[in-house]
Amino acid sequence: MTYFRYQDSSKPWLVLFCQESYWHIIDRFLHEADAKSCWRGLTVFVKQNASYLKIINIKDPDSWKRED
Repeated sequence: MTYFRYQDSSKPWLVLFCQESYWHIIDRFLHEADAKSCWRGLTVFVKQNASYLKIINIKDPDSWKRED
């Protein structure tokens, strides 16, 4: 189980990208709609690797973890 920790909750929606088994923050958003818009734009560039993109809300602890 890999846990994602992030302290700043002023922009709780994060768009993450997995590279070499690590999740990197692409950008932070105040609203879910903005995060989804960013995610959709990024899927154009990663195409077959869209599973490497993730949107999470840091105020929802269940979205901080993923199964390995």
